Amino acid sequence: MVVIEEFTGIHCGYCPQGHTTAEAIHASNPDSVIIVNIHTGSFAAPSAGEPDFRTPYGTAIASQSNLTGYPVATVNRHVFSGLSMTSGGTAMSRSNWTQAANTIFPQTSYVNVAVRCTVDVQTRIASVHVQAYYTGSSSQNTNKITLALLQDKTYGPQSGGSNPYEHNHRLVDMLAGQWGADISTTSAGSLYDSIYTYQIPADLNSIPIELGNIKFAAYVSETQQEIISGAVAHPVYVNFPNARDLSINELDLPEISCTGEETPKIEVQNLAQDTIFNFTIAYNFNNATDSVYNYTGTLLPFGKTTIQLPAYSFALSPTNNFQAIITDINGSGLDDNQNNDTITQTVEQAKTAHPKIIIEVRTDAYASETKWYLRYANGTMLAFKTSGFSNSTIHRDTINVQSSGCYEFQITDAFGDGLMSPGYYKITDGNGQIIVHQTNFNSDEEFTPFEVDTYLSIQENSINSLNVFPNPTKDIVNVAFFLDKKKDVKCIVYNQQGKIVAENNYGTLHGNNTLQINTDGFSTGIYYIRLIAGETQLSKKISVLK
Repeated sequence: MVVIEEFTGIHCGYCPQGHTTAEAIHASNPDSVIIVNIHTGSFAAPSAGEPDFRTPYGTAIASQSNLTGYPVATVNRHVFSGLSMTSGGTAMSRSNWTQAANTIFPQTSYVNVAVRCTVDVQTRIASVHVQAYYTGSSSQNTNKITLALLQDKTYGPQSGGSNPYEHNHRLVDMLAGQWGADISTTSAGSLYDSIYTYQIPADLNSIPIELGNIKFAAYVSETQQEIISGAVAHPVYVNFPNARDLSINELDLPEISCTGEETPKIEVQNLAQDTIFNFTIAYNFNNATDSVYNYTGTLLPFGKTTIQLPAYSFALSPTNNFQAIITDINGSGLDDNQNNDTITQTVEQAKTAHPKIIIEVRTDAYASETKWYLRYANGTMLAFKTSGFSNSTIHRDTINVQSSGCYEFQITDAFGDGLMSPGYYKITDGNGQIIVHQTNFNSDEEFTPFEVDTYLSIQENSINSLNVFPNPTKDIVNVAFFLDKKKDVKCIVYNQQGKIVAENNYGTLHGNNTLQINTDGFSTGIYYIRLIAGETQLSKKISVLK
């Protein structure tokens, strides 16, 4: 067996390339490779608010490898002449891992290693059975057997990677200590046979240990260096509290909607002993008619799946409430635990802006890490700034948007810790309306959607206090405003495709006015009311809900 101990860190920009290299070796030899990702060194040190993936064991393992950079790895803790970073060291750069692994694969091993385990779901007690059978004799009278708890699918930051990044094969704990337990008889025909009982904590370093994502690796070494062989096993889970328990874990849905049409993503997990083959989810916005999604597949115990729900159109209100609920499992109705069957989220209506957009960024002490982008809703780039920032300086850029529609502002931080205080970013429009003002952010990127109406003029004194109500509406909408001078007034109503659906001339008006527009013949959706008073035009967005 090839055992790749990879030394990595969340602030190591090239470490994702190391992860990819190790995964490729495993993919080519899935039954012959064990990967152990060890977070250690300065690149693994978390910034404020970041997870700490380090363990008490990483520093010592890294030190004996004689590493001189990251990412690096050892392959069976063997010294490969010509491949090592330092003379006599076991650490190698990622370009040499495949060659080293290919050297190990054809070699025979004098010891066969096996591991299997059961986990009691309710008590979180793991029983790990480890055996090492010697088909030949070791050159050492005493060997070591290491038993490592590893965790897959731990999500967190990673320089050079996506956000959030999926960390796999992460070393969490060592059940037999830093260098493992002694095997005192290492001659041919001898058998090491031991059962380790381990209480799996709910978390370590405040990072949850999810039972469905763990595995145990065992490997035998000569002293604390040369690894001979090993094995890895996923647990068998027993003693579930429920026969059927499907949980909605996560909801991926924008916090702000511009279009009134969203496609939520939902992660569900099987937390019970029965395999789930089908289930049904009902979902809606604002307590409207449910849409129903039917899943068909195979979801094993602790298995997870992410579902992209079909698009759902709804009439936008200032605040919009989304709800999804599991309504059936395996064709037998509700499950045994209904406390985790529902998930909700509030979605705000995007602000409507004048087409003059002012982007203001106050950089922190690391201005070179900052970039921003302004895109159309379809992803087409409108404007961006990826250089030219100075440290601790206010930068302002003005973009005159030519087309009405939805837009998205994205600001990123290359290091992953956001704009630190007193840094901030702010977007205002030509009327001084603040679209977003974020004093700082502690991740590698943030998004803000908003809408631009090119017919929204700079507000003048001739039209004051423009208000539309009720909004959402069903059959009548009122348009209230004040004119300080006599003006010829007209209202035009457009749908989202820009087509005129209603147009009314009201003659000359002055002072306080309330006009009524009949929306009884409109379909459910988003519309734009443009009030034209002389040379002045103002717009408001309304939602029609039937």
